[in-house]
Amino acid sequence: MTIVTEVSIAATGNWQSILDDLGIPVPRNGKHGPCPICKDGKTRFRFDNKNGRGTWLCGDCIDKGEKQAKAGDGLSLVAGAMNCSVLEAAKLVAPMVGITNTPLDKEAFIQKKKQIAEQKQKDERSQNLRRKKAVERASYIWKSSKEAPKDHFYLVAKGIHPHGARILSKAISNGSNRPAFEQGTLIVPIKSVQGIISLELISHNRKEGLSGGQKAGGFFVLDEPLGSELSKAPRIWISEGFATAATVKELTGDQSVCAFSAGQLPGVAETIRKLYPNVEIFIAADADETGIAKAEQAANICDGYVAIPKFTDGDTETGTDWNDLASQEGVNFAKQQLMAAIKLNTEHKKTIPNPTNLPNQKDNNIVNTGSYIGLGIKSNGLGQSKMVRPDLGKDSKVAFFLASNLHGQLAVDDDEGELYKWDNKAGFWKSNGVATKRLERVTYDLLKKHYGEDGFASSKIGGVAKALTYELESMPMPDSSKIVFKNGVLNPLTGKFTACNVRQLYARYSTGVDYYPSNGTLDECPNFRDYLLFVSGLNDSNVDDERAQRRFNIILAAMLMVLLRRYDWQKFIEVVGPGGTGKSTLAGLIGLLVGESSVSSIESKDLETPERRADIVNSALLYLADMEHYQGEGSGLKKITGGDPVSCRRLYGQSFNAYIRAVILAVNNDPMRFSDKGGAIARRRVIIHLYRKVSEQQKKQGLKEALRQEVPAIIQYLLSWMADNGGEHAMRKILHDATNGDDAREVLAETDPMIKFASGLYYHPEAKAQVGGMPSASYPLRHDQLLFHAYLRFCSYEGIDRHKSPGRFSSEFKAAAERYGEIRIAKPKNKATFYGVSVTGGDHKKPEWMIDW
Repeated sequence: MTIVTEVSIAATGNWQSILDDLGIPVPRNGKHGPCPICKDGKTRFRFDNKNGRGTWLCGDCIDKGEKQAKAGDGLSLVAGAMNCSVLEAAKLVAPMVGITNTPLDKEAFIQKKKQIAEQKQKDERSQNLRRKKAVERASYIWKSSKEAPKDHFYLVAKGIHPHGARILSKAISNGSNRPAFEQGTLIVPIKSVQGIISLELISHNRKEGLSGGQKAGGFFVLDEPLGSELSKAPRIWISEGFATAATVKELTGDQSVCAFSAGQLPGVAETIRKLYPNVEIFIAADADETGIAKAEQAANICDGYVAIPKFTDGDTETGTDWNDLASQEGVNFAKQQLMAAIKLNTEHKKTIPNPTNLPNQKDNNIVNTGSYIGLGIKSNGLGQSKMVRPDLGKDSKVAFFLASNLHGQLAVDDDEGELYKWDNKAGFWKSNGVATKRLERVTYDLLKKHYGEDGFASSKIGGVAKALTYELESMPMPDSSKIVFKNGVLNPLTGKFTACNVRQLYARYSTGVDYYPSNGTLDECPNFRDYLLFVSGLNDSNVDDERAQRRFNIILAAMLMVLLRRYDWQKFIEVVGPGGTGKSTLAGLIGLLVGESSVSSIESKDLETPERRADIVNSALLYLADMEHYQGEGSGLKKITGGDPVSCRRLYGQSFNAYIRAVILAVNNDPMRFSDKGGAIARRRVIIHLYRKVSEQQKKQGLKEALRQEVPAIIQYLLSWMADNGGEHAMRKILHDATNGDDAREVLAETDPMIKFASGLYYHPEAKAQVGGMPSASYPLRHDQLLFHAYLRFCSYEGIDRHKSPGRFSSEFKAAAERYGEIRIAKPKNKATFYGVSVTGGDHKKPEWMIDW
């Protein structure tokens, strides 16, 4: 496998964060924007990231001199943006996805990162300069402008007053290759908290922002009241456009804010909430898909309310906003709906109103949609119905209508055919079974609710449910590159926390707690510190300090493997020790790193059944408890830790292949017993031996809850410790060495007779010993020379009746002896001989079963 292929596979699902960390800007959520390759200022570039491969398309890039759209994957995007080859791009990305065995020129990498940072700073300086000039120009134009007359053509056409808007006193240009805006053009100021930052210019056939100006975060409070007036206002309305904001202000008499676009609503709502924390906020949504979605997002951010206009015929093609409603249906009709929204909020905050109390009784298609009333009920970010109930004739239209009731609650994974449900308490999207089957019950409940009086055929349920799978939001590829908290995400590479609405990330796991900053030391998490020192033995004077430090490192590396979801390290953890040594506390602590709701408790045999594997596809941690009685090859465990796709089958669903992206944690009093002798289990098995029993005096009440409170600080300590000790590559090496470390050899020697036998032999580069055959009268026992004869002596001492045959002994002995030294086997003169090991020699301390020789 080439490095390009290896990096492409490893980076799948993580391209957004990789590009962010490289400083390569791409538009979010499949939207169009400037191209990071050709640096074009137009909007013909789109980062669609299909199947998580970082795919993109740009209509302005020129490929090999031909004027055609250029497209590619994530590596080609990095190569184009950084003006390097795809191979160089792969080497650049490799360490970011945990691949460190690449011939990467570190100096070149540092230089490239420096170039990226410098280019980013240059771009930012250039953009800031353009914006600064635009601010100066906007201020000049605004100061030299005139008050807008009430008979201005735009105001007359929209039926609104100026509300502080002005007109150009002379014609101005607005970018190259575009006609100038004439004298008398309506202008609306775009302001930030600090003052004017740009302008919106409105002529007969154009509406544009001032060239080079910043619209992001900008808004305009109509009539520009004093801050004291706004803080005392009963409510503030926020609308997409100026005409809508003006209509709402004139019909309600309330303060009104223009956000200038649907995408601006969430940011403006957050700003207004910070400025006026005690004022009620309403979002006057446009009745289209984007308008409703952004209005709900804004209301969720500012703890506000959404009001959606309802047109008589339900047709939003000729108009979508409140100004359109007033123009088409009359101002009284629009005012009724706006006042109903306010009334429903103030009088029925906790009670779902009867739809017969709503205005617009011209038809019977105004429906009560539970907690999603379109007029005035508090938004909880879950979406709202358009309030127009279609007839039952077309499944797709009914499904579209029902889906509006489920926005933000349910989503479908198209590849798995799995239904996901938002769990507000856990803070992530939970798997909820096969979509088609689960949605039949949901469909029935909603049909009964909305069409119960009219009645519906049971055959309608299946068709609508199937159509509903296509109407619900589609779950994106899982992204394990960020650590998800309830209040945002933490980038483990940079340590940067970003506060955000986690629901909109479609995260499939979460720590389930809120993030708070710490200094990344153990002092910030004292309960974790004390527990860690106890189980590692670092505070035990009877334990060798170096061995205790190794156990300390292994525990932290294992926790990091779970935290970072590095199932691709191909290791599993087994914690063993007698009862009362804190095993369950360690397991619970590791589970807290990914959130308890992301942990699945199963048995080892379940890893080998397609039905049970289907239930754990989206788990972050698989917990195998009390598995010491398990005996088998561990084939399912090998497939999952080996990164192989496994067959899965859900109840009522089709079979499918899936990668189970989870780390396996087994917790036992005694170690599990595997019949696999090929070494696959041994290479992947990291054993942590807890040997110290917790006394009654040492037990701490409420330790688990105390550790839960420390989770953010624990995570920041783990990331800081990893950065100080060599990064992910060093963590992986710690776990690799642990597969044959002190704990592993000690524990396995007590459960595997062959390992215990091998542990008592002499290992030296010049040592050698023949295997030997079955002893007989003519071939007497030679315990001190022949390995097989020494093994028979060992079995006799240990009381083992069923020993291995000479042939079987050689293969199993080789795997066991390799844990203790560099050995090889050969057959000089047809006599099987092991080199690097002998029964005894040098100053070798003999084990008990050799003592009486």
